[in-house]
Amino acid sequence: MNNKKSNIKDSEAQAKQLFNEGYKLAFQTKEKIKPWKKIFDLWKLAATAGHASAQFHLGTCYDFGKGVDKNIKKAFYWYMKAARNGKMEAQYNIGFFYNRGVLVKQDYNTMYSIILGIYSDIPPLTVAYNE
Repeated sequence: MNNKKSNIKDSEAQAKQLFNEGYKLAFQTKEKIKPWKKIFDLWKLAATAGHASAQFHLGTCYDFGKGVDKNIKKAFYWYMKAARNGKMEAQYNIGFFYNRGVLVKQDYNTMYSIILGIYSDIPPLTVAYNE
């Protein structure tokens, strides 16, 4: 049991380290041309390990085509994963999908509830994709 907890903590620490490395490359360097493919790869590793901020930022990579081809379904998927893990910025972005009716039925009540963080149960993830 203790070994399992230790492995989880190690995994969380590694995901945080991967996210931070990508974040530094994306936002804390003075380079005008960012290595978006490398940043994407780092965030994807952290996101698949459950790191909520990495899930959100991976969604933005798909949303804006940074380091990967633009793919709105994958963006929504990762925003939703991050929103479910409590990432406020992802909840905000999911709200806009409901506002515009992109990939989901346009629903202003759901949009406002998600954006304001008062939605008690984020809608089920119905958009899936294959890697």
